[in-house]
Amino acid sequence: MILREPVYLYFLGTAGCGKSTLTGAFSSWLDQMDVSNQVVNLDPGADSVPYEPDVDIREWVTLQEVMKEYGLGPNGAQIVTADMLALQLPHVKKALEGSRPSVVLVDTPGQLELFTFRESTRHIIENLSGRRSLLVYIVDPFNARTATGLTSQMVLASLCHFRFSVPFTMVLSKADLVERRELDRILHISSSPEVLYEALLSEVRGSPSMEKEYALDLYRTLEDLGLFGTLKPLSAQTGEGLEMIYKVYTDIFLGGEEEVELPDEFNPVI
Repeated sequence: MILREPVYLYFLGTAGCGKSTLTGAFSSWLDQMDVSNQVVNLDPGADSVPYEPDVDIREWVTLQEVMKEYGLGPNGAQIVTADMLALQLPHVKKALEGSRPSVVLVDTPGQLELFTFRESTRHIIENLSGRRSLLVYIVDPFNARTATGLTSQMVLASLCHFRFSVPFTMVLSKADLVERRELDRILHISSSPEVLYEALLSEVRGSPSMEKEYALDLYRTLEDLGLFGTLKPLSAQTGEGLEMIYKVYTDIFLGGEEEVELPDEFNPVI
């Protein structure tokens, strides 16, 4: 029997999109499916997380300690800790030694820009998981209610994909908190370039020409990147759609070979 190296799923998105909640819920879902997994918390500024991490970066660095040691405020300390994460990578790797899970779930820091656009993060992903990495970009539906809001989220997602050049998927969180009509509209305009184009035109109509041209330029970029039709609705509370993350993982890394029997009811341990 050939033992595969684990695949690392990095959950990322804007602050408040539900990264930690989804990480914990998906770990519980995998447990119920008998899929071995471990959870890594990479957020040194988290006061608490809704799961029991197997590896916790806060054992070696915390936002509060950096603020105290260097006399920094929260914003400055977040920048410092973003780079310090790479220095703690040997501790993280050592803590993961000896275990052979199928999947490692990585809960990333709350500030998307500090995790995504610091060069230290590229070092972390390249040395921790390399090509056996999957980015799960989480779109908050409350930031995607309009065509311009959705376009902005899709642009951020595409930048994350561009930065790391590893397999990538987009999900829409908190599906249980959004009215069905609103949820359907978000999914509808994200699935079709033509529909998003018309929705953008409607929103920017009457706006200054520069704003209109800028919105349409962003649309054309997204169309070229092929991001349409990839948004998957899910809920960490009800378990709706969690199997789609698993399907993306198996399709990319296992050729779609591995299957699990879905439970009648999901009981998240979060």
